[in-house]
Amino acid sequence: MLEQKFYAHSLEGEPQTKWQELNEHLLNVARLAARFAEAFDSRSWGYCAGLWHDLGKYQIEFQKRLLGSQVSVEHSGAGAALAIKKDRELGMPLAFVIAGHHAGLANPVSDEPGSPSPLRERLRENAPKLEKIIPFTPDQIVSHILPQIPEFLRAHSGLRRDDLSRKSEFWTRFLFSVVVDADRLDTEAFYEPDKAALRRRFSSITTLREQLDSFIDKKVSELSAIEKAKPVNVSRAEILEACRKASSLPPGVFSLTVPTGGGKTLSAMSFALGHADQHALRRIIVVIPYTSIIEQNAAVYKQTLGAENVVEHHSNLDPDRSKSMYGEELTRRHELACENWDAPVVVTTTVQFFESLFSNHPSRCRKIHNIARSVIILDEVQSLPPGFLLSSLRRSMN
Repeated sequence: MLEQKFYAHSLEGEPQTKWQELNEHLLNVARLAARFAEAFDSRSWGYCAGLWHDLGKYQIEFQKRLLGSQVSVEHSGAGAALAIKKDRELGMPLAFVIAGHHAGLANPVSDEPGSPSPLRERLRENAPKLEKIIPFTPDQIVSHILPQIPEFLRAHSGLRRDDLSRKSEFWTRFLFSVVVDADRLDTEAFYEPDKAALRRRFSSITTLREQLDSFIDKKVSELSAIEKAKPVNVSRAEILEACRKASSLPPGVFSLTVPTGGGKTLSAMSFALGHADQHALRRIIVVIPYTSIIEQNAAVYKQTLGAENVVEHHSNLDPDRSKSMYGEELTRRHELACENWDAPVVVTTTVQFFESLFSNHPSRCRKIHNIARSVIILDEVQSLPPGFLLSSLRRSMN
């Protein structure tokens, strides 16, 4: 391999000694992506995708661009070409993920107006570029082997081909999310360390469960004997107790049908936090169709769990109002958490949730991997009995 320094990111006006070396960026993203993908049993796949995502930056032309050359260099296709070179079938998920981590997930062969170039075309264009950069690429990167397909995909060999295909496509989207988030976080840490330092300042799930239980129990203890005996409060107590007991059950799908005034908002959250704590799940995502209900429920959650631990993500959010209520720093932390849903409690719209799951845009898909091993509360589900549908995603993504 020729002796030459290659860089991932430059700093205008600063010497190259302060630039981020490409090898460092690839390894940082690989480690981050591996950690994120562990939530859906795909650690080795996350590492591999992160390791190869910016392989095209080993092009001499790209390095000249960092030095000021006014040349356009496409760099996200070379890693995709390497994945296919290793194994055309096994490397295909990585090819989609790596080729799309800037422009978005592409169609395999067809082209649509406004969509990224088809993957087949990108692979054809980048195959010769890959051969040119291999001599400059560290052996530990280019010789890395493809992982085996995750067990949870291989275990479903009895599924119909189209069912297995949909499951694989969904898994690829989670992998895509992992690479996008890891890449952006490492780039942010290099360019804006102060901004990066604002992330991940939240209480643990255990702390939040204890906090909610304490809040509810205190409220109940303050009721008089006459108040406790009222039918509505008796029903609320029964609903809460049922939710607390159900939280210890194995992960799955649960429904809660409660009339208005039955205390379902806090009872459902009590189930969710208890379930997450019992099964080492990572967060609660509350999905509601109407922004008016989102604001009402979020206000309750903030009162009981602390405003710093509850992130609202919807179009009706007013940043200026948030700054006046919670301060500029907390508002900024919440804005950052909206990018990837890395918070213990997220309250969002049904449209935001499902559009993210099926989008091909990197910014929308960035948050998908944080849905794994989370408790999902679907509120106001019209096609089911009124109430909540609560579902925790297993590590196997069933």
